[in-house]
Amino acid sequence: MSRKLSFKAPLVLLLFLSTVSAFGEPEGLILDIKPEIDGASYIHRTGYPPIPVLSILLEMERNPRIELLSSDEVERPYPSTFKQGVPYPHSPFRKGLYGSFRGRRILQIQIFPLRFDPSMGKITVFRRIKLLVKGEAKVLKGPYIDTVEGPGKLAGAPKLSGEVFYPTELAREYEADYLMIVPRTLIGSETVKKLAEWRAAYDGFTVAVVNASYIYSQFGDGYPSPKWIRSFLKYAYYNWRARSIADGRIGYVLLVGDVELIPTYRREYSPDGDMASDNYLARVDGDDPVPDLAIGRFPVKTEGELKWIVDKTINYESNSVKGDWANRALIVTGSVEELHDVARRAVDRVLKPAGFDVKWVKSWDGIVSEINRGCLIVEYAGHGWEDGWEQFKTSSISALNNRGMYPVISSLSCSTAKFDAPQDSFAEVMVKAKEKGAVAFLGASRTAYISDFGFSLSKAISQEHIFKTGDILLYAKMNLISDSPDDLDLYNLLGDPALDVYAPRRVRGKCDLVVSSSDISVVPENPRQDHEAVIKVNLRNIGVSPSYGSTLELRVDGRIIATRSIPSLESLQVYTVTVPWRVPVGIGEVTIYAAIMPNSIDHDAYPQNNVAFKSVQISLEKEGFPITWDASGVPMAPIIEDLDGDGRGEIILGKISNSKAYIDVLDSNGRFLWRREINVGRTSGWNPYVGPFPAVGDINGDGLKEVAF
Repeated sequence: MSRKLSFKAPLVLLLFLSTVSAFGEPEGLILDIKPEIDGASYIHRTGYPPIPVLSILLEMERNPRIELLSSDEVERPYPSTFKQGVPYPHSPFRKGLYGSFRGRRILQIQIFPLRFDPSMGKITVFRRIKLLVKGEAKVLKGPYIDTVEGPGKLAGAPKLSGEVFYPTELAREYEADYLMIVPRTLIGSETVKKLAEWRAAYDGFTVAVVNASYIYSQFGDGYPSPKWIRSFLKYAYYNWRARSIADGRIGYVLLVGDVELIPTYRREYSPDGDMASDNYLARVDGDDPVPDLAIGRFPVKTEGELKWIVDKTINYESNSVKGDWANRALIVTGSVEELHDVARRAVDRVLKPAGFDVKWVKSWDGIVSEINRGCLIVEYAGHGWEDGWEQFKTSSISALNNRGMYPVISSLSCSTAKFDAPQDSFAEVMVKAKEKGAVAFLGASRTAYISDFGFSLSKAISQEHIFKTGDILLYAKMNLISDSPDDLDLYNLLGDPALDVYAPRRVRGKCDLVVSSSDISVVPENPRQDHEAVIKVNLRNIGVSPSYGSTLELRVDGRIIATRSIPSLESLQVYTVTVPWRVPVGIGEVTIYAAIMPNSIDHDAYPQNNVAFKSVQISLEKEGFPITWDASGVPMAPIIEDLDGDGRGEIILGKISNSKAYIDVLDSNGRFLWRREINVGRTSGWNPYVGPFPAVGDINGDGLKEVAF
């Protein structure tokens, strides 16, 4: 049966409604979509204009058939300078990412609000698109967050006491949240032990330190191979248990060693010939390209390199250097103009509302100066190579002096994380640099194209409150919009997948109350005017100390509609407030403002992130509307006439199907009144668009109108 759903993604209106026909309901989920280009991602293909694209994530049992039921579109002139002359894209929607994620079948539907036709010099704007998804399906906002979030999800104040163990017989049932796969040459390292014990203490994780040699002998032929590592991880995923992960399965995997010590997976990839990817190892639930584990790598060859990166990781989470550096974010762009607008949106809509002091630089001097000042995150978008960015190369790392203030770097560029190259790549040198550089690096191992991967680090931290690097990479991949599934394998994490990115922002002795736009929701999500709705606000304390009470102030378009006293929130506690709301009449869009004010402002580490707002689209439809009519066959434009003389118009719908013509009449509230069916004979060669059909008038002079066709 069809179901009624509504959904609004950030910056993009997506309205889902069930369709009720007078002649039966279609089996499946109806998606009635009103796309807005503002905030869309873009697909870039050579010879074509950049294509805006929106995404919807669904959960279902199997890969469904999707039908386009209808679309509302308008054509506008478009002076084209592009080489390709065919309309593109050919359909307003297509299937994107599909696969299994930790026991859930996930499908991404990509929606294209525009169609370009260079040969005709026009552009088609889709104002409304209605799709039918055959079979059982439901809309997901964040499959990774919904599935994996558990008591160990956020670090800094673990509720559990962790432990470390070194299993020797791997084909048994153990309990572990976090796996370290270590080569034989490093298995006895004190540095490995130091990190394992830190994870157990900091996160409360049960940590398994696994000798890679045991994997090769117990799950393979004794020789190192990514195939045997994946076989072991599949076994552990299905047979081991994890108390700190919501679904009870292992969540994090750290590969300790460069590719010579812990092999990676290589696959064919154009235009580079091949690609190195650890994503293959994390694909344990099904044979699809969707990763199920948060996986990262320390690309080290020696005990010394391992010590440097482990020391940086622990110092970072220990918040050893106090100061404002953890409140700073750095945006670096190169010469790719298309990415400048994306960067600007990330600054204005993501980072600044979260209270970050944002700097945007484009020069070598600017990069060195800002990293040396200290910044929590660095996001780069532009051209890149194995040895670095356009303005900043591997040789430039020696100019850095940011001891104790190590950023997490996300690089939307080619090859900067080519960790299987004979010489260390830019990313490897950054994370292995002693007492300088980065603590973790997310980047591409081969040629990359413009995609939605850019600025996912900012979005995850500021809007979704995802703080572990491995979780952030999974979030980015799950929401990736791309022309190719290759991008899932292309991006890798060099660093600890359980690294708590937000750790330096947590001030000892203080809380950090936060609310973001994603914490505000309305039920139903696109409410109808003059109806009752409920506003929900999730309030969080992501600091290390209790909040000791606060007040929530809720406004709609500046008018206070509610204030609520909030009890003391423990570290990492989420508190949900619900407020009834009577939706105003005649206003198509309102802005909801939520502000959480601590009882002691000095006790809040970052009051800049205490206010958020969200725009809500309001349906102005009246009772009984919209009306969805069975439009199979050849439908005619509807006519509204007062047929019975009561002063209210009736809705007249006509269509022709096979050898019959139909007239359906509905009252002014959309309720079905009557149908007339007439045989019209064979319709071969008949053009139904010639002349009005049906026609209405007083044919017999009795003062009442008749319907003629």
